[in-house]
Amino acid sequence: MRETPPLAHTDLLYRSHEEIQAIQNQRFRHQVALCFRAHPYYQEMFRGLKLTPEDFQTIEDVQKLPVTTKQDYLSNPEAFRLYALFASHHPPSLRCHGGWCLCDWSAHGHIRSQLPATSEPG
Repeated sequence: MRETPPLAHTDLLYRSHEEIQAIQNQRFRHQVALCFRAHPYYQEMFRGLKLTPEDFQTIEDVQKLPVTTKQDYLSNPEAFRLYALFASHHPPSLRCHGGWCLCDWSAHGHIRSQLPATSEPG
């Protein structure tokens, strides 16, 4: 899997709509590939729906995924861990503030993911 290079937020200000869409699609495909490779919950879900990485080419393809509920997570929280990506079994660092969590994969050679936070860690 090819690494997605970091992109400064200001870089997007000077890009065309088509370039921004291409970047979004590339990053989406990268995240989907990570899930196919190392996310137990989504691996099982993809198998059940008979989906392959090739089924996800643009951000619009996210509609092919069912909504993941809190109950899905609570029924098997370990299935949501991505430890399989890391030989050292150390998860990425997670920092939350202002309603968003920044999942920092950079120590493992992966891009950072920004996710809405359901609550601030205590």
